[in-house]
Amino acid sequence: MKLLIVLVIVFLVILYTYTYIKYKKRKQIDTVSDFRETYLKKRAPKQSQPNDAQIQYLTKYNSPIDYIEKEDFIKENTVSDDAPKPVPKKLQF
Repeated sequence: MKLLIVLVIVFLVILYTYTYIKYKKRKQIDTVSDFRETYLKKRAPKQSQPNDAQIQYLTKYNSPIDYIEKEDFIKENTVSDDAPKPVPKKLQF
């Protein structure tokens, strides 16, 4: 019986020391800085542009629709009352 109690106590002490050591190691790790060092590239400082210069915007598709005025867009997309409405088609099965 004494041997069993001693084994349980030794097991608990070993388990406690193992978890304590793991906790200390985890506490020292800074995951955010590790991520930044591993995966993020060094960022170059942004070049400042003078205020009087024209700013060029780069878009994925440089089409005229990117530069349409708000009023023109609203006029094109509003439905007037005298415009013919589309007739719904009958479904065929």
